[in-house]
Amino acid sequence: MKNIFLFGASTLLAAALLVGFGGLVGSTGKTASLSVASPSALQASVPLFSVSASGADVTSLEANGIIGSVDSSAAFTSGANSTVNGNVTAVAGVTIGDSARVNGSVRSGAAFTSGANSIVSGNVRAVGDVNLGDHSRILGTVFSGTGVINYGDGAVVGH
Repeated sequence: MKNIFLFGASTLLAAALLVGFGGLVGSTGKTASLSVASPSALQASVPLFSVSASGADVTSLEANGIIGSVDSSAAFTSGANSTVNGNVTAVAGVTIGDSARVNGSVRSGAAFTSGANSIVSGNVRAVGDVNLGDHSRILGTVFSGTGVINYGDGAVVGH
């Protein structure tokens, strides 16, 4: 079923390009979109998050630890003063410790929580609630699948 969906989406995109949306990139101003009749059918067949082989499949990073990209098949928690040099993707929730840093973006399959004084240099996308600790900073955008974003004192997004 998954392969049929991928083939179908590829075919529709190719058809859109042939019909006159050849200028998708550039300054022509033309755009193309793909409509799907049943979004719930897609949700049932396509996982929200999948783990790739590009990062470490770990569930935790100790305090003061340093690691590259993380692709956790479970939840991920980083300790205080830790650094992730890359993106964090977790099938379950993501918790970033106090004064910790992520030099990349975060994708959480559940809730996202940042500790006090933590920094994420990219975007945060969570299926669940987003909780930003006191004086934490998200330099990109934040999306919560539940629509709940809680800001601690002095927490900022987009700066």
